[in-house]
Amino acid sequence: MSAKGQGSDAVGEQAVDFLPSRDLQHLAVRRTPSLSKVEAALKNTARALGVSEKGKDDEREILFDGNLQDPDEDEDDRSGEEFEMRVVRNWLTGIVASDLDWLAKDGDGDEQKVEERREEAVSRAAELLAVCAGKSASGPSRVRYNFATPSGTLSVRSQEATLTEDALGGRTWGAAPLLLQHLLKDPDTRQSLSLDSPCRAGRPLRILEIGAGTGLVGLGLALARRKRPSNEMNKAEDKIDLQLVLTDHHPNVLANLTSNVALNGIETGSSTQVRRLDWQAVYDAQAGEHTSSTYSSKAQTLPVQSESSMDPTWLEPLPFEDGTVDILIAADCVYDPLHPTWIRAVAEKYLRRPSSSTTNSQHPTREEEGGLMHMISPLRSTHAAEMTAIYHAFPSSKSSQGTDGPQREEEGKDEVKLLMAVEAELKGYDDFGPPRLRLGTHAQGARRMDGTQTMYRRFEIRWRT
Repeated sequence: MSAKGQGSDAVGEQAVDFLPSRDLQHLAVRRTPSLSKVEAALKNTARALGVSEKGKDDEREILFDGNLQDPDEDEDDRSGEEFEMRVVRNWLTGIVASDLDWLAKDGDGDEQKVEERREEAVSRAAELLAVCAGKSASGPSRVRYNFATPSGTLSVRSQEATLTEDALGGRTWGAAPLLLQHLLKDPDTRQSLSLDSPCRAGRPLRILEIGAGTGLVGLGLALARRKRPSNEMNKAEDKIDLQLVLTDHHPNVLANLTSNVALNGIETGSSTQVRRLDWQAVYDAQAGEHTSSTYSSKAQTLPVQSESSMDPTWLEPLPFEDGTVDILIAADCVYDPLHPTWIRAVAEKYLRRPSSSTTNSQHPTREEEGGLMHMISPLRSTHAAEMTAIYHAFPSSKSSQGTDGPQREEEGKDEVKLLMAVEAELKGYDDFGPPRLRLGTHAQGARRMDGTQTMYRRFEIRWRT
């Protein structure tokens, strides 16, 4: 994290060698620095934090190329960065606590203009201090996720809303981009999505994302399908070759999700739709039970709100017939021990079942195998019960036990069940903590995910006997 500089001159607007411990003016030392130097230092601090300039609606760019850190970064960079970040926080705190009336006026004789600039500097420092507290403490922003794929870079744009107490889906959590990165790079998944060849004829590929949040995974797959080689026959006949439905529960999340569809240049209509989906209601309908009257979830719940205040299209039934979904996505959806049971009910209702010939085939085709659910959850020490519940709802296909336990093994040995076919661990970042302080050349261009390094577990769930 070396930074060569020329002392305090490095706070200039075009500086790329900004070093907080050297260049920030210490407010405790009343050397009456000019207001313009404080303003320049705020600009450089914002650049180092990856925050757009004041008044600009820039997008924060995040790069996913398989690496967790910059190639030329080492542990010394990290330790030095922590020290510099403390300097930044202390300096910004001093700005916020001061009225800056002791700063030099830069020769500007208009007292009102000077006062406005001082107020603007304090306001900007407060915004940057909020950013230092973590992205969950900052306001709405816009992010462009850039994924390296075998066919080139794929960009997905996301409006990140302000978090509220009962709706965490307005921000992109670390699991979603990590799962999308895997799906875009995995050869088997690319083949199943026809990402490197024209779409199979006959019917559209049907994708359902539950707990979609910002919709990153589903929208990324839709955009990737756009980039694949064209099928001239489908072009000529104007056929719809993808049917994507993005679902969530909270009205604020659904509104932001709808905005993200448009932000990526995708029109809502017959090929892409946003819907409200209540997993618990699906489970109750299948089980003939009403868990809502006997169980109080410890996770977020929908606030009491009249459905008449929601967009009526969100409340329409899903445009899928039962058992017709090819791919079901569930990224970081489990926050309660009952969630896996409810998610299983959704999968049982919508995921396409294997054809009858599959049981007699040694090597069934993907079409014969039925639909596939991709699921990913972070390994949180506070959510051990939830992870155990995932394994109970979706036992391994290597085990002979069904979801109801060993006592039903004999009577249901030929019954088709949803079982865990693949599980693997992935390393990533949650992107919710304070941003990395990038200095020198690292401050330029796209960044990788920041925050707390987290392990995730990825699952593939299929129908099996």
